[in-house]
Amino acid sequence: MTADAPAGSHWKALQQQMQGPRKKRSTRSLHAKAEVVSTSATDALPWFAEDLAPGDLALAMSEATSAATAEARKRQVLGEPYNPAPAKREPGHYLAIDCEMVGVGPRGTGSHLARVSIVNWYGHVVLDTFVRPRERVTDFRTWVSGVRPSDLKHAPPLAEVQARVAELIKGRVLVGHAIHNDLKALLLSHPRHKIRDTSTFQPLRELAGNKQPGLRTLARLVLDIEIQAKHAAHSPVEDAQATMAVFRTQKAAWDASLGIGVKKHDAPRRTPSLRRPKSTEGWWEEEAAH
Repeated sequence: MTADAPAGSHWKALQQQMQGPRKKRSTRSLHAKAEVVSTSATDALPWFAEDLAPGDLALAMSEATSAATAEARKRQVLGEPYNPAPAKREPGHYLAIDCEMVGVGPRGTGSHLARVSIVNWYGHVVLDTFVRPRERVTDFRTWVSGVRPSDLKHAPPLAEVQARVAELIKGRVLVGHAIHNDLKALLLSHPRHKIRDTSTFQPLRELAGNKQPGLRTLARLVLDIEIQAKHAAHSPVEDAQATMAVFRTQKAAWDASLGIGVKKHDAPRRTPSLRRPKSTEGWWEEEAAH
């Protein structure tokens, strides 16, 4: 990364420079909801302007011309590596999580938590730890999990990791992809109104043309990057970063769909026959304050 001045002051000029005839994408377009989904990292991630010098920002928004360039661009889009300001290393209000499992029981058919990775809004890692299973591991699933026996030998026990995660996510919005699997592995729950699951957000489902879009698909369609390479182990850090990056592009539309930030006099009046569930009463006001 260069030592030039931050790119914020160059954003408009650089954005004009990067704009030009774009190749037609073979992906489905969103019809009525096209305005809520961005399929370009150039348009979707203007937060780069605050953290990257002009040269690095240009790389992040450029078309990949080689494997090395594509990998460097992916790291920029996901938020690592760079040297963020101290404030951007803090957990903040939004966290994304991803977990990896190993097999236990006969033939490894059961699953047990083996690694937890959590990143903040900027993609900065705030927690990444292996977990020592309570049961004997019968299948490390290394080909997909990346977990090896040596990784778990001195890892902290589940109870310790569970307590750390519970304290970290308390009161925060938790982002994930099929996040119920991660919470189940951790034996934790989280308030429903503070969960953002990128596998169930309707505009993303429509974009992917699938009721259960994979994270790899969303990363390609929304961020224009490739993750979870075939025949390679998954990285829970990268998956958490990708999930957060996808969420960032959708946050405004997501907030609008939940009524977050809507002033009371602008909100539609409720009728006695359309009572709001008690579990969601007033929660949007709490989040709007952050």
